[in-house]
Amino acid sequence: DKAEQFAVDFDTALNALLANPRQELPGFTAQPVSCATLCHVREKCLHNLGYTDIFSEVKQTENKTALKLLPQVLQDLDQQPNPTAALEQALRGVFAGNIFDLGAAASAQRYAAGQGAGFHCTLEQLLSRPWVSESAPYIW
Repeated sequence: DKAEQFAVDFDTALNALLANPRQELPGFTAQPVSCATLCHVREKCLHNLGYTDIFSEVKQTENKTALKLLPQVLQDLDQQPNPTAALEQALRGVFAGNIFDLGAAASAQRYAAGQGAGFHCTLEQLLSRPWVSESAPYIW
């Protein structure tokens, strides 16, 4: 079974890195060891077994939904009183789009429960400035 083989392959790669975090893994980009490189190792193990994109169907559905929202989002940006307000609104949209990710447990639960976990709902629930990492004054 491919799922079992994935578990074996990924476990083997992780154990090799655990035993010697500085070693090169043939066929993998795993140096330096980081969250990103571990994700690459996981993806490579999946791809080696023919799993190209396990979220493809979900992405297609979400892209169709997002494209339906785009005209209103652009109109909202155009109606901002000045470039600074438009940039802040655009950043809020980026944050909302990134928060509404089915990988985020709270978003997934709201989505599954039909509790309006879409883009506009997420946008409305964003914290106001200052944000957790406030570098915004330096970009405008």
